[in-house]
Amino acid sequence: MVIEASPNSYRRISTLLNYLQGGNITTTTLALVCLYEVITYDAPCLQALIDGKAVKLFLNVIEANFLGVRKCQFAALRCLSKLINCRVLQKDVMSTRGVFLLFRCLNNSDYELMLSAIQMISDISSDPSSWAASRDCGGVQKLINLLNAHQTKLTCTSQTSKSDLLKLKLTVAQYAAKSLSILYKDEENRRVACASNIINVCQFWIRSKHQNVTIPILILLQHLSLASSFRKQVNDSGMITDVLHHLRSNNMELKQAAADLILTVKACIVGTIGTCFKNPVLREMVKKTNGIEVMVSFLQTTYIPLIVNLNDALAKGSDDLEILSQYLQLDAVQLIWSCLKNSDFQVQSSAATALCTILKNIKNSNLQLENSLDGIECIIDLLASKRKELLIPACTLIHNLAKDKNALSVLVEFNVASHLMRLMKTNDKRLLQQLCLAVASCCSFKKGCEKFADCGITPSLLKHLKAKDKPLRITAASALSRIASLPDWCSVVSQNRIIPVRIIK
Repeated sequence: MVIEASPNSYRRISTLLNYLQGGNITTTTLALVCLYEVITYDAPCLQALIDGKAVKLFLNVIEANFLGVRKCQFAALRCLSKLINCRVLQKDVMSTRGVFLLFRCLNNSDYELMLSAIQMISDISSDPSSWAASRDCGGVQKLINLLNAHQTKLTCTSQTSKSDLLKLKLTVAQYAAKSLSILYKDEENRRVACASNIINVCQFWIRSKHQNVTIPILILLQHLSLASSFRKQVNDSGMITDVLHHLRSNNMELKQAAADLILTVKACIVGTIGTCFKNPVLREMVKKTNGIEVMVSFLQTTYIPLIVNLNDALAKGSDDLEILSQYLQLDAVQLIWSCLKNSDFQVQSSAATALCTILKNIKNSNLQLENSLDGIECIIDLLASKRKELLIPACTLIHNLAKDKNALSVLVEFNVASHLMRLMKTNDKRLLQQLCLAVASCCSFKKGCEKFADCGITPSLLKHLKAKDKPLRITAASALSRIASLPDWCSVVSQNRIIPVRIIK
């Protein structure tokens, strides 16, 4: 129903609110039904709701405990559900009293009332201000109990078939899991869960075919797994075997939730990505179970923690020649190159670091570099960043790539000399060392050496000959010696230093 924003809205709402205070159940129910139809977010309506203390009146109805009040309570919950998204009234709905009464409705075996309340709880749980109140009123434990809704006896006011009743129970469990998956972002709420028997009911839903419940269960397990004690419970339960099964699901949301959970708890799971490669036996098991293929396929995900961990794991696996050959067959290296285009710096940094290791372990690197021009351009783009987390692996990658003539030619075309020259002003020792390594590698061939000589990098390299850091002095000296070997340059001794000076013809 569309209501015009006029003073009539104020009077209509005010009148209906007055009927709620009469004490007559029939009148109250009818008034609530009418309110649900006419409540809008226009100014007169909102002002009437505020002046008439509508939220308080709705909560009074929900709190009532006398015969025949059930229809009134259901109608009051529907009205509150309309106000939950209104910022002006939201605070009143999510007050300690409001949260307590919503969770109290979960004690009722009446399905419609319970479902209406738990849907609202799912909505208010997204606001951190409700987390403490949900815990203090025992709401977290009630939601855990409702995960067993499939075993709970519920009643409905209308005739319902067994199959429909099962669907209703599944809906209750779904909203309970969804609410918990948000509430468990709070550390105190996680402690409540870790002290309960939630691990068993979670395992039940992970093994079930009801994906609408399984997905929020997997998400709440991600939050719970932040607690080391719970990670041990997950590991001991053998649940990960069931989670791995979902990695082959056609439901991408389910597949993603399962992968995220695996990565969340990988520190405590024997045989997970990265950790598997450190153990020869587990490494062989990953190969035989198509583990490499599964990991490479996940590189196309958009979930940042997953990509970062996969880049790290794939780099560790590149020590194995058989796994390396699989990378080539699956275009894994190209997918990692594409990660350099990701807008997230963590993904870019992990990709650059992984490429340093993988390319170093590939004997025939030319095969990979043939189709990596876009990747090299991305590396040059990374040099414009101000983040050391990106600059250091980018310089390391240039150091490795420049050892190949073809790659160096591409780097020179993208004016790598001027980019590295600009970074020479940094005071970061680690970055300086990788910079000098990159310069030295680029100067290993005449073409690169000439470019760096022309951009005037000599004074910067000379300055680093005084550095206390020995590796930095060595790399700076190496680069200088290569510049000095150019035909148009000669070595001149000045103040006990050998300086490359260009010969002017």
